[in-house]
Amino acid sequence: MKEEEIHIPDFLKKPRKERMELSKFDKLFDEYEKKFNDNPPTEPSSYSEEEWCEILEVCIEENVTVDELFRELFEDEYDYDEDDSEWYY
Repeated sequence: MKEEEIHIPDFLKKPRKERMELSKFDKLFDEYEKKFNDNPPTEPSSYSEEEWCEILEVCIEENVTVDELFRELFEDEYDYDEDDSEWYY
């Protein structure tokens, strides 16, 4: 019995090169993840993708995590739970 071919809509068919290229955000996210062995807390967020790119760039360059950066910049504006060491944005 012959397997049926799966119909893939044209809009999902991108040239292989396009599928492999990562966005600036994806590249920075990967770099952050490798550097800190952790994912940055990017969602949910009121920051745009471009703003997150800037945040991640600063963190990577300054060798600080997003939590450390936000703690320094916005200490009075965010709740920090000492028990579970998490910032709530």
